[in-house]
Order: sequence, then C-alpha cells, then structure tokens
Amino acid sequence: MQKIVYEILLICLGTTLFANERNININFNDLTVSQLINITSKVTKRNILIIKKVEGKVDFISNSPLNKEELLALLIKVLNAKNFALVEDGKLLKVIPLVKKKKKDLPKRVEKIAKKNISKIIKLRHIESKTLIPIIKNLSVYYKNKPFVSYEHESNMLILMGDENEILEISNLIKKIDIKKTQIYVEARIIEISEVKTKNLGLKYGLSAGKLSGSSLYTFASSLNEGQSIVLDSTIRNFTPLGGASVLALGATINLLKENLALEIISEPSILCVDNQVSSIYVGETRSIKTGSTITSGGNVSDSYVREDIGLRLSVKPRVSGDEILLNIETTLEDIKESKTSSGNPVTLKKEIKTVAIVKNGESVILGGLIKNKIDTATNEVPFLSDIPILGSLFKNTTSIKDKINLVIIITPYIIHENENLTYIRNKLSEFKLLENKYTQALKDALESRKKGLRSK
Repeated sequence: MQKIVYEILLICLGTTLFANERNININFNDLTVSQLINITSKVTKRNILIIKKVEGKVDFISNSPLNKEELLALLIKVLNAKNFALVEDGKLLKVIPLVKKKKKDLPKRVEKIAKKNISKIIKLRHIESKTLIPIIKNLSVYYKNKPFVSYEHESNMLILMGDENEILEISNLIKKIDIKKTQIYVEARIIEISEVKTKNLGLKYGLSAGKLSGSSLYTFASSLNEGQSIVLDSTIRNFTPLGGASVLALGATINLLKENLALEIISEPSILCVDNQVSSIYVGETRSIKTGSTITSGGNVSDSYVREDIGLRLSVKPRVSGDEILLNIETTLEDIKESKTSSGNPVTLKKEIKTVAIVKNGESVILGGLIKNKIDTATNEVPFLSDIPILGSLFKNTTSIKDKINLVIIITPYIIHENENLTYIRNKLSEFKLLENKYTQALKDALESRKKGLRSK
C-alpha cells in the first residue's frame, strides 16, 4: 500500500513539474528517507549518490508550495537529523554519514548549555558561489567547531551547517561581501592626427601648432585663442557634471581638427564595465597574409596563407574609489609594415602601451606615441589645359608629401551611481555633445576674428 502511495506521489510531482517548474505542492506521511531523496533528485534534476543507506521515516505537512531550493533545504535538514550530510562532488550530490566525535563526560551544568547546530542555505545575488567558497572555507578553519561549508553552483547557493552563532556570523559576513558592484561606462576615441595638416592649420590661424601628438593635444587646445578663455553663454558655463570647460575645450579642438581634415576619427567604441573587472575592445580586421609558395610536381604554384588579426586592442580595468577612478590600461597595435619583401614573407609590427592613471569622473586619459609614416601624392593642375592630350602633362605638377600620422586614444570613464542608469548617462552625454558643438562654433568665431585682425595689421 505504501509503495502505491509513493508511486502516486511521483506521478503527481511529475504533473506538477510539467505545469509549473518553479513551485511544487508536496505533503507526505510515513515516507522513508530514501524515497524523499528519490523525490528530491527528480524535482531538482540532480544525481544523488547514497554512500550508506539512511534508515527512518518522515512526515511533512505544508500549506504552501515549495520551490527546488526549499525542497533541497528540507532534505538537508532531514539528513542532518539522521546524522547524515549532503555534499557536492563535481556534478554529483553525495549523501555521507557525519563523523561522530567521542563525547567526554561533562558536568551537568555544561550539558544544559550545549551548542545548537543549524543548517542554512544562502542565495547569492551579486557574486558567484565558486568565487566565495574558498574565502569562507579559509575563514572557517579559525572557528572552534569547524562549520561545514558547501555550494550549489547552478542555483548559486551556499550551504552552511554548524554551530548557530558561528553560522550567523558567517552569514553576516557573506551579506557584506555579496553587494552590488559599481558600473562604469567607458567611452573611447581612436583618432589619427596628421602632422603636416596640423601645421597648415596653425599657419591658417596664426598659431604655433608645431608637432601635435597625444601628449600635446591638451597644450594645443589651450593655445587656441592665445590661451584666453572663450566667451561662453551661461548654459555652457554652468554645465559641469561631466568634466566642465576643460573637457569641452578638448572636444572642440578635436572637432576643429576634423573639420580642417587634420584629424580622422577611426572609431568611437564604448563599453560598460564592472568595478575591478577587465573589459576589452577590439577594432580591426582579420587578413590573409601570404607566407610562402610551393611548386607541385605538375608545375602548379600553390600559395600558403595565414589569418592574422590586424588592428587595435584596448583593455581597461577600472577601480572606483569615491569620485575617482583608477584605470589599468593596456593597448596593443598590430599592423603590416611591409607586405612584399625579398624573402616573400611580410613584415609585421606590434606596439604596446601599458599604463595606470587616476582620473576623476568624466575626465579623459590621452594615450599617444603610436606613430607611423605615410606618403601622400598631391597633384596641382591648370583647369582645361591639363586635359589636353600629350601637352596636358606640361600643365600638371605631382608631388609626394611625407607625413607622420599620430595614433591617439582618448579614454573617458563615467561612474553610474546607484540612483542612475545607463540611459541617464547617455542622455547627459547627448546634452554635453550639443554644448560641445556650441563651444566649437564659439572657438571658430574667435579664431576667425583673430585671423582678420592679423590681416588688417
């Protein structure tokens, strides 16, 4: 009769699981512990290995449905009462007997205040159980009663058993560790600056632009309008949440160089990072590079190729401290220097930058020093006359211009506070972009006025 009731219970559980995978209505009387283990295995879909058979029967009356975690906790309490434990071993759960320690004869007064053992399951929210378990295990060795600690990875739960006071102390410690991490929104600008065109821009507005690189980009920004502040309206002056006037000046300088073709924006990637976690951005392509040729017995030429990643890889690890951000930055640039050589194998180059910087929220870090040579061909011709056949070449002049291209990376982090979200930051950045355009126009007007003043002298 009991076997029939047990089979009916399994059928009902199967129907309940099919209809609702989260909660299970379960009540039983005079059920053996082995049958409870079988039910738990079926509901949680976990394989349970029984090292030694557990004797005894249990009753359970519930007025509300149970979820998988609560059923697993119920099994742990039953096994604990029978001097057994449920431990995780890889993908298996094992039922093992608890080792009984020999009790010494204690005075009656001591027996009255004997320690109370409890079991507790903690559902982790922000940290993985496999990351936290080594910390708790190393800590538990300092406790007198050596609490038992295990975890269930799929549900991200910790299982604690031991002295009540010790378990409560460990639980409070876990609450302090399992906290929500701060998020950081990182914007990157990857730009190329032409040395020749920057000098031409300096001549155009009467500025001593000189050699412009990442390290001197702020200097060039301050040299515009002879270092004097641009007259701004109150809207721009009062807008300071994302860096203020210094950031606006940098953005306006980039816009001005771009409009005069002295600067090219290669990419503007952005990434959402978690505090003290590494995030990376890759901008590039995969090319087929010829590595050699062989001639077959039939006289056919067979070329061999290898696929190589060509581009820029940016790795950022932010660490938030108040309103400041410590940035660990690694930049790797890989490119082909010469595709055709005497050996037939291409020459590749690799440049790396590793640095650590501390910036305030909304401030920019500029990385430079990645320089490559470039030769441009410029053709000057007389209209109409240069199109005459044969004689047209007399009215054309072709020159080669040697230029140096500075690859500059600008990284700007923004902290997303608890009362903010990513949409809020993006909306603020959109507003900031509009003000940056206003600043750019104000800067252009000031430079044009300066240019007219130089001509009138």
